[in-house]
This record gives sequence, C-alpha cells and structure tokens, in this order.
Amino acid sequence: DKDKEIRKFKHDISAHINIIRTYLDEKRYDDINKYLNEMYNNEYIRATVSYTGNSAVDAIINDYIRQAKEKNIMFKYNIKYFYNKNIKEFDICSIISNCLRNAIEACEKIDDISKRSVQLQIETIDDCLQIVVINSIADKVEIIDNNLKTTKNDKRNHGMGSEIIKEIAEKYNGQVSFASDNDFFTTDIFLQVGGINN
Repeated sequence: DKDKEIRKFKHDISAHINIIRTYLDEKRYDDINKYLNEMYNNEYIRATVSYTGNSAVDAIINDYIRQAKEKNIMFKYNIKYFYNKNIKEFDICSIISNCLRNAIEACEKIDDISKRSVQLQIETIDDCLQIVVINSIADKVEIIDNNLKTTKNDKRNHGMGSEIIKEIAEKYNGQVSFASDNDFFTTDIFLQVGGINN
C-alpha cells in the first residue's frame, strides 16, 4: 500500500513542477515557498529514499529503517547496487526482509538501547551481489554447521528465515555464511546474478 502511494505521488510530480514554474514566472516567491513547504510535509517526500532503483526493494529498506527508528535502533547502510533484473524482485525482497526482520528482533532484546545497531551493506562485485547484515545481539548465537539454533519457543515455525535465505542463495549458485561473537551477529550472502535468467 505504501509503495502504491509513493508511485501515485511520483506520477503527479510533473504537475507540481509546473505549478512551481508558473509561480516563478509570475515572481510569486511567497507562493513558491508555501507550496514547497506543503510538498515537504508530504510523508512520502520526507520518508522515502531510493537506494536501488527498484521501488519494491526500496520500499522494503525504507520500512525497516522506519521500524529501527521507532525501536531506538541505530541503522547504518552502505548500498552500491542498482537493481539487477537477473535476480527476481521477489527473491531479493525476501532476502532483505528476512535479514532485517531478524536483525531488528535481535536488537529489541538488548536492554541498553545505546547498543542497538543494524548495518546493511549491498554491493555488486563483478557478476556477484553481496548482501551483508551486521546487528548487535544480547547473547552469542549458537551456530552448528552454518545452521542457527533458534531461541524461540516455536522451533518448528521459527528459524525459517535463515532457511529461506539459503534456498534463494542456492538458486543463484551463491552461498550464505553466519558468524557470531558476544556482541554482533553477521549474515554474509553472495549471489551470482550476472547472466542468469530466472
């Protein structure tokens, strides 16, 4: 729904520009200032940032940044990636959503909010796409043969996020690795996206 509203606003942007241009031609500078303020107060102008060039992927990232802010989690990102059509939109959205959901849930368990942090890195390296998520944790995560031991009571239905990520990585001849110390948990994903038709 949010993505639909963003696209509706973008659809109308040319009309907004024409109004401002008309005010400028008529030297109605106070009206320009008023109109720009109204535009800025639109939540989709203030809250939406384009990271990858794909509206669905960008909407996912924006939503988790919003969640992090609401939960007093410092969110840092370094994204050097423009959406590649060789990877399905559904697949990359699933990977990013599962990684960030798990990261935010882990941060919520930390009582000291000054220690809550999530870092998202997305980068294209040759024909590979690397996605790295590093988040602070309350306790070291147990990893056995690159499998996570879930701390949730419903062990059958939880812990599925890491399995979904692995399945998607395998689909793109990639790999996933997990690492944990006492303070941070890292998910490192490589996907081979060059020349792959899905």
